[in-house]
Amino acid sequence: MPRVRVKGSVGEPIGGRKLIAVLYADMVGYSRLIGMDDVGTLRRLRALRSGTIDPLIDQHGGRIIQTAGDSLLVMFDSIDGAVSCALAVQQRVPSQDGSDPDRAIRFRIGLNIGDAIAEGTDLYGDAVNIAARLQAECPPGAICVTRAVRDHAQGRLELWFEELGVLNLKNIARPVEAFVLRPERAEPVQWSAKNGRQYFVFAGYAIDLDRRELRHDDRIVHVEPQVYDILVHLLRHRDRVVSKDELLETIWNGRIVSDAALSSRINAARKAIGDDGDRQMLIKTIHRRGFRFVGSIDEGPARTGEVLAVVAESAVPSRKPSIAVCRSST
Repeated sequence: MPRVRVKGSVGEPIGGRKLIAVLYADMVGYSRLIGMDDVGTLRRLRALRSGTIDPLIDQHGGRIIQTAGDSLLVMFDSIDGAVSCALAVQQRVPSQDGSDPDRAIRFRIGLNIGDAIAEGTDLYGDAVNIAARLQAECPPGAICVTRAVRDHAQGRLELWFEELGVLNLKNIARPVEAFVLRPERAEPVQWSAKNGRQYFVFAGYAIDLDRRELRHDDRIVHVEPQVYDILVHLLRHRDRVVSKDELLETIWNGRIVSDAALSSRINAARKAIGDDGDRQMLIKTIHRRGFRFVGSIDEGPARTGEVLAVVAESAVPSRKPSIAVCRSST
């Protein structure tokens, strides 16, 4: 079983098993680039690490465990953080490097999740080995992930993965189903600041995407999973109309659902956030086209010690509800 020595920055040693997300990045053509220009390549690599890659890892809650010149091993407590960090790195490195194509620095990244066993400052588990093997199968500049990572991220980060197939990886006992995430096919992922959580806030309500919770006035509003998923999908795509067919495909995986069932879930979503079918202040029905979230939102890290002050012009239907964030005096 592979072993990685964890530096003190990872935190207190953990007992028993812990589920972690592992990012393994490897530089493409490192030996060739060093042979062409060793001083210049190392200078550019250090600049990318200090100016782009390391700050992104820190921002997304990652902890660097090991470096080996052309490779980087990072551990995350959050799968969303690992995927978002990998995507941000692959999206930003090309623009930050600025070299001609023959000398460009690019990375392959493998992502996996799995149990790790910690004993003192040592970390054991197949998760690291699989992530390292996956990056070797990855196209330059892309991200290769296991099915577990794909299934989790696809439903939460609205990303598109292409199927790579079932791979027999070296020294891995069981075949691994793998998928590729290409940064050019994904919009930049917005992520909360370090130690924050990704969330939406609107009209006195907050959706915590990490905990899958809807809150109002510091209490949890209980909703059915499909109702929650409809709310999140409408919020994520608030810049456009979401069709009925898109909701059926996304929420019900293309299963046949009656118009009455869909209307019932939309009404439940409206009721959960203080809206209704008559006013349609937050979720608006667009005749013959679908639905759209029309409220104003704040998106980013949840901060303790703050309260939401609702500024809703309910008496003027043409005005969108909005919010202000005010510092609590307590």
